[in-house]
Order: sequence, then C-alpha cells, then structure tokens
Amino acid sequence: SDLLTGNRDTLERHFTSQLLGTAERWSLDLVPRDARLRGKVAQVRVSGRQGQLREVQITMTDGDRSVMQIEPVTAERSP
Repeated sequence: SDLLTGNRDTLERHFTSQLLGTAERWSLDLVPRDARLRGKVAQVRVSGRQGQLREVQITMTDGDRSVMQIEPVTAERSP
C-alpha cells in the first residue's frame, strides 16, 4: 500500500489529502480524485499514534461507514 510505504507522490496522484493533529495523535483525510470512485467513496480517514497506524475509516457517499481498528501486536513470552 502506498500509504504504508510512504509513497506520497502516488497517494497524492489519487487523493487530495489533509493531515490533522500532532505527531502523537494524527489523522490523514483522503478524498478520491477520480470522479467514478468519488461517486462511491466520500472519504478515507487513516489515523494513528506516533508511527503506528491504528484505524482506517471509509465513509461512502450513501452514508455507510466501515471502520477497521488495528491493535499493535505484543510479543508474548513462553513460560
């Protein structure tokens, strides 16, 4: 994914973007540039804390919304 790899040029070619918040707690709002996609997807918001992506929220033009929360994996110790 261009978001996760930091490919800003490709991301900005396909979306208009607005970064909000601080380095501690941030969100990036993405609106599709392509008219066909924009007819279905109103906005994608990705948010996180520091360098960790924690949530992806997709808002459709009909008002439906999908939210995926991402929790960091912690290493478990074996006894």
